[in-house]
Amino acid sequence: MTATHAMPSKYGSIFLKFLIAYALVMLVLSSQGDEQFEHLHLLLDTSSAILSMQLALFMLGKQHAIERNVYHYLVIGFGITSGTEALHALTGIEWNGSMEWIETYAHIIRPATWPPTTYLLPLSLVGMLWLQHRKISLSTNWFVAGMVIAALMLLVLSATLPKYVDTGILGIQRPALVPLALLWLMAIVMCWRVRASHPLYEGLAWMGVLLFVSDLCMLYSTSPHEKFAMMAHSGKLFAYLFFYIVQVRIAAADSEARRQAEHELRDSEQRFRFMMETCPTAARIAKSDGRDVIFFNRSYVALINTTPEQASGVNPASYYAHPEDYRDILQRLGRGEQIFDRLVELNIPGAQTKWALASYLPIQYQGEPGVLGWFHDITERIQMERMKSEFISTVSHELRTPLTSIRGSLGLIMGGVAGELPAQAKVLVDIAHKNSERLIMLVNDILDMEKIEAGKMEFQLQAVELLPLVKQALEDNRAYAEQYKVAFALACEPTEARVYADPNRLQQVLANLLSNAAKFSPADDNVMVRVTRDGKNIRVAVSDHGSGIPEQFTGRIFQKFAQADSSDTRKKGGTGLGLSITKAIIEQMGGRIGFDSQPNVLTTFWVELPVWQENGLVATGALMAVSLKRVLICEDDQDIAALLRMMLEQAGLSADIACNAEQAKQMLAQRSYAAMTLDLGLPDQKGTSLIRELRSAEATATLPILVVSAQAVEGHKELNGEAFSVVDWISKPINQEQLVQALRQAVGQVSPTRAVVLHIEDDADVVQVVAGIVGDVADVEGAASLSDARRRLSERHYDLVILDMTLPDGSGKELLPLLSSTSPPIPVLVFSANEMGRNEMQEVASVLVKSKTDNAQLLETIKRLIGVQ
Repeated sequence: MTATHAMPSKYGSIFLKFLIAYALVMLVLSSQGDEQFEHLHLLLDTSSAILSMQLALFMLGKQHAIERNVYHYLVIGFGITSGTEALHALTGIEWNGSMEWIETYAHIIRPATWPPTTYLLPLSLVGMLWLQHRKISLSTNWFVAGMVIAALMLLVLSATLPKYVDTGILGIQRPALVPLALLWLMAIVMCWRVRASHPLYEGLAWMGVLLFVSDLCMLYSTSPHEKFAMMAHSGKLFAYLFFYIVQVRIAAADSEARRQAEHELRDSEQRFRFMMETCPTAARIAKSDGRDVIFFNRSYVALINTTPEQASGVNPASYYAHPEDYRDILQRLGRGEQIFDRLVELNIPGAQTKWALASYLPIQYQGEPGVLGWFHDITERIQMERMKSEFISTVSHELRTPLTSIRGSLGLIMGGVAGELPAQAKVLVDIAHKNSERLIMLVNDILDMEKIEAGKMEFQLQAVELLPLVKQALEDNRAYAEQYKVAFALACEPTEARVYADPNRLQQVLANLLSNAAKFSPADDNVMVRVTRDGKNIRVAVSDHGSGIPEQFTGRIFQKFAQADSSDTRKKGGTGLGLSITKAIIEQMGGRIGFDSQPNVLTTFWVELPVWQENGLVATGALMAVSLKRVLICEDDQDIAALLRMMLEQAGLSADIACNAEQAKQMLAQRSYAAMTLDLGLPDQKGTSLIRELRSAEATATLPILVVSAQAVEGHKELNGEAFSVVDWISKPINQEQLVQALRQAVGQVSPTRAVVLHIEDDADVVQVVAGIVGDVADVEGAASLSDARRRLSERHYDLVILDMTLPDGSGKELLPLLSSTSPPIPVLVFSANEMGRNEMQEVASVLVKSKTDNAQLLETIKRLIGVQ
């Protein structure tokens, strides 16, 4: 039992008052003669019957925090007791022939009803408390049956018990009532032990004390009408009256508590409504089908540009710019998923296009399933980002073009194109040339930072030898270091090391680290560059013996415009953007950056990139895998289309050309293609619109699409956050290596690095065994449940999924739609103890049964699916 009320302290004082009153009554009764008590006996019996019935009725409708059955048991106990007491009282009335059957059997009924009258109530209390203690839930009917059986047994027993016998023990005249006294003592102790859980139990305990005293009096009575019997009957009446007052007080306290709770609930609802109405974030609750809006706030009304009266009648699907986006949201909500901060585009009638970060949560509202949605309007932010993007584009052209001319012209003059310069002029031109270089670096840093923040920085990722890039960076920055009388020294462990990176951006990273080390090194010192390999990663570390990084500055070292000492800006130069840009570039290429510093002793900045592993069999397998694949080229420029076809044919791919969107759709309807290249600037339809259209059609929903366009960056930004997978975004002029590599990955499942397999299996031993079998050709990651698998699939793309159909939280079949919706679709190998049906087998790449598959067959299947032959 749990404590729902604090134990009231005033019940004891009430009991004391009743006990004093009872003592006074007993004192008065002891001074009276027995002949006066016949009518008093009848009055006390009748009053007790009426009061016990009133208590039963009072508790019949009680609905307290205490268990409901407790009150039901008490109703039964008081109800049966009141019935037997009433029958007992009726036999004491002189009916003068009007109730002949009572008068006839009164000598039997009256003594027979007295034991149930006294025993049933303590029996019901003890039984109730024992059931509570044992945590036994007994139906009311069974409890009634038990009480009736007990009453019948007492009736039978009463006929055999002696009524009044002088036992000679402490003057007791009615030994049959000794068990009753013990029963009341047991009830009192049991109630007192649990009194803290509810005030009802303390009231029952005090009532039991009064009834115990009453029973003690009855032990010494020698007849029904003598003074000890009257004291006993008076005690019963006092006990019932006391418990009635306790019940009234409990009811009053509960009523006050309910009023207080209702008042607090109203206040809470008012506060909630006030918060919702004044909240700047739009909020609404719709039915689970997403159509009928049943709750909304003012911000939602403003968002959809309507009135409060009309808002509930507006179908939310009508203002989503892309209906398929809303359908995807409803499908995910139908699966019980929660969606947070999803970028949605809204076409509001009578208003401009709006963008919002939307979150959705499946809830129960008024007993029915619903959807809580809230929308943070970021239209101004999107517009500012577009203006910012346009500004970057303009500034990039308007600043870099004249600066390039200035630097080039000054370089030519210094090279002697205008003849030998006078000494003074040569010094001035040299100063101008150096500062033009400095200005160009400053502009490049600022524009690079803005591009990174706007998501417009482009990367041409490819497999490159790292050591030649490091050596080239040392050579390129040697002259800069010599200005500070600093030399570079290279120490490298691996003879060969390849990484998958953009060589130009990687050169930018190395140049920044080397220039910083040179600037802050003491004169005549060496900057040490080390290239080391640690398992699957390769690290380039640049160490100097400069002043180092102060401890209080270590947390801000990679922030924009961060410099340990602002005075260094004048002494050393720079904007404080270099390390911030370096960190962003390295992370975009899948690496990481860090540093270790001991001020005035040694400072080391390092970058790590994953090692790119090339397996000769992979390249051969890739050509074999794609040799029979056909790609559709959608390009309106015939020369570029012909160039793309030549590039693809050199890589072993077949290609068809469509000059516009309509022709592309016709060709896709006529035959099946392994992939498609798409120019976004088509004459008859916007490229991003065509992507949406293809994704909404079942036949092309999973077609790998490679965007090859001068507008690739803008298109990528436009589709950002939407569920339309694109293999890669390649800007013109076209990088052939990137184009071919992306298409090979799309149509042949060939990864530029070692293949990664997701094994969805709840048996860790099976995962470990499979990992050991394929360890030479792929890396295996394990997921033990559907939820774990969904999380991993949302974080990265896998080359293959090995799927067990029986998982702790559902069937593996639930993942098939998700796996087929990726681009390119992830091949699925079902490796399960259960065999699949014919229809189910069409949804996956291969099916193997655990008990029927040996290691060689499993390995061969996996190698085939990841493109390794």
